Amino acid sequence: MTFDFEVSTINAIKQFRDLLAEIKKKHPNMTMPMAREYLKRGTKVNGVSEELYADLDRLSQIRTTAIMTEKKYIIAQAQKAHIKLPEEIVSGKSLIPFFEDAAYELVPTLKIFEYMTFYSPEEIAGMREKIQINDEQENTDKNTDSER
Repeated sequence: MTFDFEVSTINAIKQFRDLLAEIKKKHPNMTMPMAREYLKRGTKVNGVSEELYADLDRLSQIRTTAIMTEKKYIIAQAQKAHIKLPEEIVSGKSLIPFFEDAAYELVPTLKIFEYMTFYSPEEIAGMREKIQINDEQENTDKNTDSER
């Protein structure tokens, strides 16, 4: 499956990733959970420079602008699939790092959340693993139920 984005969105994805790498170099003690807590709730950690928070605000603005650029496609694809997406997703306020593959089949533009995430690759891998384990457990439970 391919994902087509506006050229400005492709540029924003690169800008997002470059700025995130720069932030990680400038602020090695910054963690992704710390960044998410700040972006979700405005929670600041004592002793952390205001420069970090300004950088995170810039990063969030790049992400939100890119999602707003793709919003019309997200909405159109969701409507075509008869899906009502929460405003938090359509507005780009949600920090969700990814969706299940089935969602990308119906609304491919949601992939932007994966390209512009505030989660580390390790966090995402752990989440995907938990989903896989849960899916396998559900399938085992269904098979056990049907055998009864």
